[in-house]
Amino acid sequence: MSTILDPNCLNSVVRSTYDKRAFFGFLPPHGVWLDPDEEYEFPGDLRVSLGDPGLRSATGGRLAKGLRTALEEGKLAIVRTPNPLLLDADSGETKMLTLDDDSLLISDPCWFSSEGDE
Repeated sequence: MSTILDPNCLNSVVRSTYDKRAFFGFLPPHGVWLDPDEEYEFPGDLRVSLGDPGLRSATGGRLAKGLRTALEEGKLAIVRTPNPLLLDADSGETKMLTLDDDSLLISDPCWFSSEGDE
């Protein structure tokens, strides 16, 4: 049995809402220039990575502060982050919260197992 993953399900997407080209130094891997309304997709959850204690210690919290400032000043919008994964304690199954037509749903995760040769 093999596991197949939709790699996009573990990505974050942000959009520049600033009216001119701007550098966002907190975006991975080492900062990114974005034009107005340009979207940028990258692996992982931006909120989690900027909250990592090791990263916060190494940067003195500058990256998280930069994100907060860009959001508060209306220069950047978070379009998408990876959906939360939850473990059902009774069944032992992992499920994912998803949003569809304004309704929260419990779905299978963005990976699935398939029968086949390894």
